[in-house]
Amino acid sequence: MKYELRDLHLKRKEFDERMSFAEKYLFSLGLKDVAEEIGRENAKLFIANMHSIQEKLGYEKRAMVVGAPNFTFQTSSNKFRRGIPEGARFTWGDGAYDFVIADLEIDFCGMLVGVVEDDLSLERILNTLHEMREKRHEIDNIKIERSYFEPGGSAR
Repeated sequence: MKYELRDLHLKRKEFDERMSFAEKYLFSLGLKDVAEEIGRENAKLFIANMHSIQEKLGYEKRAMVVGAPNFTFQTSSNKFRRGIPEGARFTWGDGAYDFVIADLEIDFCGMLVGVVEDDLSLERILNTLHEMREKRHEIDNIKIERSYFEPGGSAR
């Protein structure tokens, strides 16, 4: 998969070298499907961008992405164009220097918190999801928005 370099101020060779270097800082537990493949390419772009910023600021290039089993690509076109990974944890160092990426728009979408119990039958899982959909859930008195919380993934 190759990115089109329409608005980038890099020659193809330099871009490919940066993407190759970034790939060494990408770890994925994804499903190895098409969505994960697109997510990997987008995450490499994110890492390459972070490395470029770190390099310009005189820091060691340490940005890294770890993709969870649901690692995929952004459905938000704005985040996709900026290469922000979906279903992944990213870091840019060990906190030893003052560097925080301010343009991430973290929203925790797709975040699922739960527990695995002994009875993993599909019927029980679906019944639990339907019950959860009908209740109001809060964490520390803050209502949890469930904008796409539907069994089967359909939007409400």
